[in-house]
Amino acid sequence: MSLTLALALSLTPVSLGAAPVSEPHEMEYRSFRNWKFELPAEAFQPLQGGISLAHAGGERFAAEVKGAGLWLDTDGDGTLDQEIEGIEDPVTKERSARVVLNGKRSDGSDFTYAVRLKDAGKGWQWATGGAMVGKLQGIKVHLFDLNGNGVFNEVGEDAMAVGSSKSATFLSKTVHLGQELYEVQFSPNGSVESLQPFRGETGTFDLATKLNAKGKLLHAMVRSADGKHFYDLARLQDPKVPAGYYKVLGGQLGLGQATVDVDARKMKAIQVPAGGEVHFAWGGPVRAEFDYQREGDQVTFDPNQVWFYGAAGERYLGWDPIGKSPEFTILEKKLGTELEKALFPGSC
Repeated sequence: MSLTLALALSLTPVSLGAAPVSEPHEMEYRSFRNWKFELPAEAFQPLQGGISLAHAGGERFAAEVKGAGLWLDTDGDGTLDQEIEGIEDPVTKERSARVVLNGKRSDGSDFTYAVRLKDAGKGWQWATGGAMVGKLQGIKVHLFDLNGNGVFNEVGEDAMAVGSSKSATFLSKTVHLGQELYEVQFSPNGSVESLQPFRGETGTFDLATKLNAKGKLLHAMVRSADGKHFYDLARLQDPKVPAGYYKVLGGQLGLGQATVDVDARKMKAIQVPAGGEVHFAWGGPVRAEFDYQREGDQVTFDPNQVWFYGAAGERYLGWDPIGKSPEFTILEKKLGTELEKALFPGSC
């Protein structure tokens, strides 16, 4: 059984041009009142008596639930000084809040750290609510303490968003600034320690031009086999990457206001040879797998129990073809004769 994924592709070319490394690269911490970023593998952590960020005064900022409110020590002196009630979502009933912590590091320097808080009925949880922000080669970057340990430079554990993108990748040892590839190293507090053009062997890794779809490739997240390099290749034209094997972590396609997520767990690793070019083919034609029930000569199936897979083994999630349904043909297995045709309900 074969279906065609009706999504269209459109890419905006990015101008080429190597640039010498310029100095300085100043990074400063910013908190965000309105959170608009998408972080990879983001997970809120339970408070468990406090926010577990080490500082000169201890291993955490103390927290305690009193009645309907949450009390926090926001300056690290051990005293609960601010009550957090949160704002309740009228639909989900989840409470959410934001708080800014101020403390001192072990070396005596000051630091600020913003925290997002939520309570979905199972206790308060927290996640990072700010980022180190600066420019590398004139391009804005946001550096996130993804795992919430107060350290910003852990490759594969923390995250970074480049340019105008609000979708971050895991922190990488290399980064595309414009169309060029640079090596970058940050300090634990998020300052830039070094930035220089990448001098190793590279190959071209293109996930866009041979995607068989009718929508825009919004994200295409990949990780190198050695866990050192992470990229979103969707917005780059013929991007150069360090030679080696890569695993597609996931992606997203869009058409108008609709989006489709890509689950890439069944996709095989892809080799990018030194000096070579890989224009990877994926997308349609798409096959469907589904559960069904049969009673006598009646066959029924649920649109929510249909799974769509692309040519490279990727699975498409959140694709709702209701309104323009694929046609399912049910055949007698031995003779191959048609028993029934079916469409999703509400389709035309």
